[in-house]
Parts: sequence; C-alpha cells; structure tokens
Amino acid sequence: HASPAQIRDAVQAWLMRQAKRVFLERLEHFAPRLGVQWRKLSLSSAGTRWGSASADGSIRLNWRLIHFRLPVIDYVVAHDLSHLRVMDHSARFWDTVRTVVAALSPQPDLVVGITDAVHEPPAHPTMVGDVPVVFPGIRGRFLVDLHFGRTEKGAAIPQYELVPLRASETKPLAGQDPAVREVLRKHRVFVAEENLREKMAGLSPLKDGLTYVGNARCGECHVKDHELWRNSKHGHAWETLERAEKDPQRYGWPVTEYPDCVSCHVVGYGEQSGFVSPETTRELADVGCERCHGAGSAHVNAPTTSKMGRVGNGTPSVVCTQCHDFEQSPDFDYGTRWPIIEHGKTKATKSK
Repeated sequence: HASPAQIRDAVQAWLMRQAKRVFLERLEHFAPRLGVQWRKLSLSSAGTRWGSASADGSIRLNWRLIHFRLPVIDYVVAHDLSHLRVMDHSARFWDTVRTVVAALSPQPDLVVGITDAVHEPPAHPTMVGDVPVVFPGIRGRFLVDLHFGRTEKGAAIPQYELVPLRASETKPLAGQDPAVREVLRKHRVFVAEENLREKMAGLSPLKDGLTYVGNARCGECHVKDHELWRNSKHGHAWETLERAEKDPQRYGWPVTEYPDCVSCHVVGYGEQSGFVSPETTRELADVGCERCHGAGSAHVNAPTTSKMGRVGNGTPSVVCTQCHDFEQSPDFDYGTRWPIIEHGKTKATKSK
C-alpha cells in the first residue's frame, strides 16, 4: 500500500500536470489579444505570489491556481502577460489589463480593481465590453455604494454613489495614547539626531539624466503662473512645516527633520539633485512646479521641444493625493481645490 506521503506526492504531480496544461491553453488564448509573445512557462510553488513575468518573455505561474475557477486563472494569466507590455503597475499597465476583461470566459459579473494607479474612485464605473469595472481607490476616503443587477443585455449598475467617509483630522492629541505618543516622539527625535533627512536625500537617480532647476528658474518664463504659485499655500509649504514644529501643541517633535513630512513640503526630496536642507537647497523648498511636473532641466535647455508633463504621467488627482492623503487631508476634494491654483493657461514669456 502507498504511504500518505506517496499519495500526496502523486496527487500533487497530477495537479501540476493539469495546471501546466490549463496554463498553456490560457496563455495561448490571451497572448494574441494582448499582442505579446511569451517564451517559457515555469510552475511555481511560491507561498505569497500567484505569478510573475520577466522582460525576456518568461512566465511563472503558481501551480496551486488549478484549485480555482477558470476566471481566476484567466485573470492571473492576463495580468502577467500584460507585464510583457508594461513591466510596472502604472495606469498604462491597468489599461492594458482592462482590454482583456471582456475576453474572460465565463465573463465575470463585476470586476473590482485595487491598484495604486487609481487613488480615488472615479465618478462612474467603467464598462469593458459588458463587464462593469469598479475601482474603490486605495486611500480609504470613499465608500462606493452600488446596486448591481442583470438585464437581458448583461450586467448593469443602476446606482453608483461615492460616499465620503469622515475621519478625524490631524488635531492636537486627537485619539492618542500618551505612552504611544511618547514612543513616537522619541523615535522622531532620534531620526533628527541621526541626521537621517540628509542621509536619505539624493539616493534615487532621475531618469534620462534630468536634474531639478528650482522654483526661480521656472518663474523666469512662467511669470504669471509663478506669481500665482508664490501667493498660494504651495508657495509657503516649508514655512508651514516650520510653524508646525514651533507649535508645542501641534506635534512636539522636529517635523522639519522627518523625511516623510519633508517630502511633501519640498521638491525632489530623496532624488538626486533634489531637496537636501533649507540651508543648502533653499531653491527647492516649498511645493514648487517640479514637485508635480518633474525635473525641469531638459525643459529649461529646450523649452519648445521638451515639454513638461506630470510626475509619473499620472492623472492630476493622483498627483495631488500623493500628499493630500486620507490622514493629512481628509476633506481634500480635487474638484474644488484645483480651481484655487489653476494655472498653465498663459503663454510663457521671458521675464525682463
């Protein structure tokens, strides 16, 4: 008689053969639809990952996926094949994944997407073929209340509403345990004493050899936009951090030395040529143009051919909520805040 271990091994070997057969079929099904070519399939036994893709066309899929229904397998296969077109998880990657949703068989009634490329839920669900795709966002600032149903034409969402979730703003001593607060305070004082702000500055290289040029350089041509910026809260972001540090009721620890806080009040912190300290890189203090539009050296050298975009080519609201997140700006609403700093409509002219 076979031992329990032999039976287990035999069953697993059979499941792995079935997994490879199904995975090969689904790879051949989705690759043409995505316009990609995979070169090698390997089975994985990873404990925390269902699949992966390499730039050389290699695909690794966890054999345990065979325990799931075909739509789940299809999604993982389509996800990893999409990486052969876009290797990161940017908005372009998720746009690629969405193109094959309608090809899933059987078609799902609803797809809920969680991705750092969509920080806030859109105003309306997206329909890919007959399949509704909903993104609730990753900031936890909204509840998506939807009614789902089926009609003769397929799935339908007759009601879709975004419900803001109220949260405590950052207020002195709000919901804090004194003992925990003291532990955090000591940690943040330690960060300042170890000079970690400077040590963590300039670690990440910028693509294409770009460098930051500073707020004043932008103002040489974009005079009106620079004036608008200077009179905005973005133009006094570093001063805001300094005031908060001086107020013992606000924080009680050196926020101007704490990397997480610094990064949202300056330009390019953590990147080469970016902000280091107010003494050495004062021109990069405050939330200047390059915080949202990226390093400007190429644009300064060739303003007509090298246009500025947005950091990560993200949507405007995503760029904003990198800092105006749930914890720091629970009431932030892009639709009402953007008009306050709206710019870019005037033609750039060299200041005299």
